[in-house]
Amino acid sequence: MLTTDNSSRSEAPAIEFRDLDVRFADGTQALRDVRLSVPRGQFCVVLGPSGAGKSTLLRAVNGLVTAGRGRVEIAGTELTTRTLRTLRPRMAMIHQQFNLVTRASVAANVLSGASPAVPTWRVLLQWYPKHFRDKACELLADVGLESKHLQRRVSTLSGGQQQRVGIARAFMLDPIVMLADEPVASLDPRISRETLELLKRESQQRRTTVLCSLHQIDLAREFGDRIIALRQGVVAFDGAPGAFTDSVVDRVYGTDATRTGRLTRVQAENAGVTATRAVVADATMAEPRKAADAVTTEPRKAADAVTTEARTGAVA
Repeated sequence: MLTTDNSSRSEAPAIEFRDLDVRFADGTQALRDVRLSVPRGQFCVVLGPSGAGKSTLLRAVNGLVTAGRGRVEIAGTELTTRTLRTLRPRMAMIHQQFNLVTRASVAANVLSGASPAVPTWRVLLQWYPKHFRDKACELLADVGLESKHLQRRVSTLSGGQQQRVGIARAFMLDPIVMLADEPVASLDPRISRETLELLKRESQQRRTTVLCSLHQIDLAREFGDRIIALRQGVVAFDGAPGAFTDSVVDRVYGTDATRTGRLTRVQAENAGVTATRAVVADATMAEPRKAADAVTTEPRKAADAVTTEARTGAVA
């Protein structure tokens, strides 16, 4: 009986959403009646306009938001306050802004991915067992970083290298579920593609299920085994990337697809617009610091202009 039970449990979907509703304290319905089953080893991309519920869906998987109705199951086990501590080490997350300790070394950041399986005193002393230290070195090699990077401060790395460190950290405990919340939003197009290639390759080798939210439709079509699109908290599309046609895109995004510039390269070319223009909005979202600098620069320019006018008037 025990063998039969373990076999059926291993065949259970990696993630299952059963009639999931999430409502925030202010009354906002973030997710409504979500029913999805994600099998082991699938690279599943979540798309949708801003505010559609993409991040909320991912956060529901690791218990960061609570369901008002329905439930989430991880490998056949319902996610509850009682099971969360057991299930969390079986899940990992890759963040948009990397969430690394920039003053710490690359090695320390990667090893921190093993913290849930290591006594607190070892974590505080950075005294990880040898098999975890060896694994950290192997993972860094897998993601394309060399041994010379081990002792470097994370702050000295490029954005693409930092995300590689984040991916290595996420695989430290061989999770069955990987949650990637816009993992390439802060990266340029070339590095974005390399990062997704790396994430897909590493997850395939380990049969890790990836639930990855993106804004880039062309990348979703290229790397996803499956696309789930949300609109206003409801599943508006669930199918193969080839079925996510331009007409479906229009249905999911409405006027947002045109207004925000979230067009595929093919759409951009057909419209007679350069691909660079087509991704301006995504680039702006992906570079919040640059956007903030631009906002700060404008009032400074205005202030300088006012000061110059005042001086000119005074001289006159």
